[in-house]
Amino acid sequence: MCEIPKGFPSTTKLKELKRIVCVLSEELRKIGLEKSSALPDINRRAQLAALIQLGESEVQGRQNKYISLFSGAVAITSLVVAYSALSVSENTSKSSVRWENKQIEILQSINQNISDMSNNENGIIKEELNVIKSEIKKSESKIIHELNKIKTANNKLKRDAKKRRAP
Repeated sequence: MCEIPKGFPSTTKLKELKRIVCVLSEELRKIGLEKSSALPDINRRAQLAALIQLGESEVQGRQNKYISLFSGAVAITSLVVAYSALSVSENTSKSSVRWENKQIEILQSINQNISDMSNNENGIIKEELNVIKSEIKKSESKIIHELNKIKTANNKLKRDAKKRRAP
């Protein structure tokens, strides 16, 4: 017969608890194999079955406690990982917004530079057009002056031609 320690099963170490359950199970099996079956054996079987059930229940409870602690640790780890992923995602999003804003500023600056260059080029073109207009006016004046000379010369030639025809 196995000796049951004081405080069984709650204060018994897990390894010892499993050993006691095995010994009690073997003892319970042997009671059924004996030839003489008396009333005290039935009581002993009930007592052993109850002790085995208590031991198994304690083993299962400890395993469940371990599994619960492990599950809790996994859940906390998952929360930490999820929070870290969320933080990284938020930082990435903020960084992306900052990058987009910088790109917009660069594009606005380029647009302003192009606009300034266009205005500057328009000014240069206007100056060149004014110079060309001035040159055209000068040329026009010269041409008009030359045409007037030709006209005057032509009129003189006509008068001279009339004088020669006249008797």
